[in-house]
Amino acid sequence: MQSFTFRIKLNTTASLIQASLTASLLGLSLGQLVAGPLSDVHGRRKPLLISMLFYFVISIACAFSPNISMFIVLRFIQGFVASAGLVISRAIVRDRYSGVEMVKFMALLTMISNVAPLISPTAGSAVTTFTSWIGVFIFLGFLGLILTGITTWGIKESLHAEQRVPSNFREVLRNYGSLLRDRSFMGYALVNGILFISSMLPSRSVLFELLVPQTLPIALPCESRQWVMLT
Repeated sequence: MQSFTFRIKLNTTASLIQASLTASLLGLSLGQLVAGPLSDVHGRRKPLLISMLFYFVISIACAFSPNISMFIVLRFIQGFVASAGLVISRAIVRDRYSGVEMVKFMALLTMISNVAPLISPTAGSAVTTFTSWIGVFIFLGFLGLILTGITTWGIKESLHAEQRVPSNFREVLRNYGSLLRDRSFMGYALVNGILFISSMLPSRSVLFELLVPQTLPIALPCESRQWVMLT
C-alpha cells in the first residue's frame, strides 16, 4: 500500500522506485572515496558535522520531492553524505586505538554494519505503522539532526593539526592507484563487498527499498563522552 501511494504521488513506476535505492548505494560507495581524504586533510569532526547537517536537510527534501527524478538525485546525495559516517567512524577508531583494542572496535563496527541491513525491515515496519513513506524520511532527517548534536557535544577531534596531511589531489589518486594494485587489499575488499551484497539481497522488495533507506547513521559509544558514527 505504501509503495502504491508512493507511485501515485510521484507518478512513477516500481522500477524507478528501485532505482532510488541504487542511487543511494552508489552515493554511499562514491562518497567514501571523498570523505576519507577530506577527513585526513581537515580532521574528523568538521567533515562529520557537515555531512550530518546535509543528511538532515537532504532527508527532509526527499520527503517533499516533487517528482521521481528529483527524488533519485536526492537519494544519491543522501547516500553520498551518509558515507562520511561509515568511513570516518573507522578513521576515529584508528586514531584512538592500536593493536588488540583497535581490532575489537573494528570488529564491532563491521558486525553492526552487517547486522543493520538484516534488522532494517523490522525497523521500517515499526515506523510505517504510525506514518507514511513521507514520515520515514522525516524520521531519518530528525535522526540525523540528533546525531549531529551527539557529534557536536560528544566527539572530540581525534586527528590533530600536526597529524593531518596536506591537500594534494594527485597524491590521493596515487594512493588509490597503489591500493588497486595491492592484491591483498583487493581480495579483502572483494570479500567484504560480496558479504555486504549477500546480506541485503534476501530481504529486498520494492516496499523495503522504498521505506528503509540504507543510509541510517548510527552512533556507538567509543570512550567516556566519545562517540563513533557510522551508517
